[in-house]
Amino acid sequence: DSLKMTKLIENTEEKQAVVVEATAKLTQLPSLDETTLKMAKMTSTEFSEVAKMNSINAAKITKMSTIDAAKMSKMSSIDTTAKMAKLTKTGKNEDMGASSAVPMSDDAGPVELICTTATAKDKILAWMSNQTWFQDKHNPLSNIRSVSLDQDQTVPSALFDFRAFFGHLKTEQYAHSVIYRRLMQSTQTLLAQYFSAAPIEGLLCLSDEQLSGKGRGSNKWESPLGCLLYSFKCREPDAMKLPFLQYIVSLALVHGIKTLPSAQDIDIRIKWPNDIYGDGMKIGGILCQSAYSEGAYDVVVGIGLNVTNDKPTTCLSALVDKVCPGAGAAVTRERVLAAFFTALEPKMRAFTSEGFQQLVPEYLKHWLHTDQEVIVGTGDEATPVVIKGLTDAGFLLAVGKDGARFELHPDGNSLDFFAGLIKKKLATNAVGQLPEEVGIGGRKGRLPIGSSKGRLPIGSLKGR
Repeated sequence: DSLKMTKLIENTEEKQAVVVEATAKLTQLPSLDETTLKMAKMTSTEFSEVAKMNSINAAKITKMSTIDAAKMSKMSSIDTTAKMAKLTKTGKNEDMGASSAVPMSDDAGPVELICTTATAKDKILAWMSNQTWFQDKHNPLSNIRSVSLDQDQTVPSALFDFRAFFGHLKTEQYAHSVIYRRLMQSTQTLLAQYFSAAPIEGLLCLSDEQLSGKGRGSNKWESPLGCLLYSFKCREPDAMKLPFLQYIVSLALVHGIKTLPSAQDIDIRIKWPNDIYGDGMKIGGILCQSAYSEGAYDVVVGIGLNVTNDKPTTCLSALVDKVCPGAGAAVTRERVLAAFFTALEPKMRAFTSEGFQQLVPEYLKHWLHTDQEVIVGTGDEATPVVIKGLTDAGFLLAVGKDGARFELHPDGNSLDFFAGLIKKKLATNAVGQLPEEVGIGGRKGRLPIGSSKGRLPIGSLKGR
């Protein structure tokens, strides 16, 4: 399961850490049948070879890493003032060839640090002052403007109302410190590149517009005004919990939205594993990236959500107007962001102490896939299965017409997770039926991976 889970982990260093941990545990098991042992060793060797090619080789890391200085000179979310001047009012970035139909401003604005207290502000500034990049006068972060709401009477003029946001925020730790710039290449890149190791849980990076937002794989996304665009950081010591973070974040986002005025009855759902849908259309996405440091993983979580921009699909304010005409005007980025973090913090505490198991019923209540029929394979080998929940490893649990249970997981190649799934047959319980509650349970009765023979890519979907 540890080795399989690396298919949902994009960071190469993180993959290797999971493989090393899993392989170490493998040697401690009292007994394994020969087939299982062989398959596990093959899988471990496969990822070890990948690690040798992409992770351990320092020269290749220097060349290929997403934090490579040469690449960051083109992709950095706090690109130099000279490069920002190349952004035209049509949103075109001459270096990356990105364009948007929605007008973008030439003025990126200064980088600002906005905190609820002077203590929080001083802690971040003290940490920044010890970073090499902070000494570079050409780096916009070296000239960051900082304010704290408990001491400063005014906050910088911005499209985002920080006093309104902090007024709605009900957290003890998350989102009390915000790095803000009106226009960025990517909030995810900025936080991952410069603040991944910062000792501030819940540090938030926010922008009104971004030109090269990060998506799954190498996808880039441009996001105009009206989108809520942000990334935040957290720390997780357990590698086996990392893939579940995106589920916690998805659940908190839906939960937070549902607490907004007149939003309780809107159709808002989770599409596994990391998308948010409204009225059957995608309105948001989530990306989790991590780096291992000093015994734990520094995780940067990025989120993009359509709040008031109803193109090209729809947005939250439009969904609220649909169920309560005129109420959509009260749905603002400030309220949505505060509602998200207010919902997230208790869920993260529960996740840290008890794992994802106790949150499974709520997650399944808000996702799209219960009883969704999936056709696995094509032609004569097409097999219909019905999705019933999640396996203990966090993949999709499906049931065939004969009662056989399957675990579905991505093939690692498809843009759409549901356009490329691989199935593995699981054991049924003693009476050949599914347990009454389907979710992330124990490992009793699960069949070992015998071979890859017969593993079929998904052919088509039925239903939602």
